[in-house]
Amino acid sequence: MTDDDVLWRYIPLEGLINMLDSQSLHFSPLETYQNTDPFEGYLPKVAMDAMAAISLKYQQQNLKSIDDLEKHIGAHRASDKIAQLRETGGQFQRDMGSAFKKIAKCVTVNCWHRNQHESEAMWRLYSHSGVAIRTTVSAMRAALLMNKQSHVVHLGAIKYLDFANNSLKPSDCVTEDGQLVGMVKRIAYSHENEIRLLIAGNIDPRDPTAASPMPNSLNIDALTLVESLVISPFASVAMRKSIHAVTKKYGVDPNKVTDSPLLANCEYLFDSYKS
Repeated sequence: MTDDDVLWRYIPLEGLINMLDSQSLHFSPLETYQNTDPFEGYLPKVAMDAMAAISLKYQQQNLKSIDDLEKHIGAHRASDKIAQLRETGGQFQRDMGSAFKKIAKCVTVNCWHRNQHESEAMWRLYSHSGVAIRTTVSAMRAALLMNKQSHVVHLGAIKYLDFANNSLKPSDCVTEDGQLVGMVKRIAYSHENEIRLLIAGNIDPRDPTAASPMPNSLNIDALTLVESLVISPFASVAMRKSIHAVTKKYGVDPNKVTDSPLLANCEYLFDSYKS
């Protein structure tokens, strides 16, 4: 990912109004994507096995410490407490899978499509008659820096992997900038060519399974973020008028608002076929 990369966010009109009015970006928990990708936030088995091995090593060290404690103070003097510690350690190991699922569901994201040009497929998937915000990575960073943030935010590219590939190594499951949960997806979704803003969920490490997925928002300077607004080629005349009215109300430069040329008259392209 470079500062010059072009990013697109295809949204309905109400999404544009919300962004301009609140001067913020909405972040959805990964749980909300379960209908389109039931494995959103999951990792390949090799990565989960590596994490489980680290957890097991920690638990073995913890149990060794308990054994040493027994030898030092005598099992009869603290038998109930030591038994409780053993059970807590074993339960942590057993709960690791469900805890990871909960942690992944609580991660919140704001998603963008990286492409030099607009995409007909993205229009149909996400904003058939709405609008697309066109920006760049550098403009995104500038828009974020103009406001003090209450969250730690990661901006990076999704890494797409074949989860069924048995030759994957744990290191293959980490993005170029060292990210893991929420930044790895199955290869079937590579057409999205996704850049994500990511905020980790608010997780209590003492009880990660108690966390609840909650949306987040991030303060931005919307007019800095928007380098141009492209109206869907499938939008009605009434929708186009509404979009122009909204952008005027919120002070968007009218020169930045354009109709998509996707379905424009391109008969001149066929001149070479004329006899």
